[in-house]
Amino acid sequence: MNSTSENSNLDFVQLHFYVNDLDGVITDLGVSGGKLSTSIEPTYNDFALDSIGLFGPGLVGPGIDGQVVLNSGNTAYSGSDQMSYHMVTGPAFSGYGTAEPFEVGAYNGASSTIDSTTAYFTFTTEPTPPPPPPTIPEPRLLQPLSIGFLGVVWLARARAHIRRA
Repeated sequence: MNSTSENSNLDFVQLHFYVNDLDGVITDLGVSGGKLSTSIEPTYNDFALDSIGLFGPGLVGPGIDGQVVLNSGNTAYSGSDQMSYHMVTGPAFSGYGTAEPFEVGAYNGASSTIDSTTAYFTFTTEPTPPPPPPTIPEPRLLQPLSIGFLGVVWLARARAHIRRA
């Protein structure tokens, strides 16, 4: 895509989707393939990118339900080399997403290109994590703790009784 010195061009494709992992959680997203390039001149404001993002309910900590974001992509901006970015705030059970096989913009005489014929998107899944461990002491620990506590009380009373005598 090229632009003249006095205008700008923008072209993109966005695919909106909803995904639900029936066997576990989505732990990661990826974008592979695709060749992006932009003008050499860094003063121009041009870019090319491909990306995938997902926003939905998931685990943001052990046993804490919340909103998570998974985002991955590749970009080239104003003459820079192609760079990848990646963000994961936690596994997601399901969510709404947007996949962009390509987005290119060229401004003020700049140019940008993308070849998305080899680009593909991936989802990484894992089984649902187990629930968090209980926060109260297990019953098998209560008996030794109780015996220890009673022993300390008995010693304190015996010591007080010996002092009085």
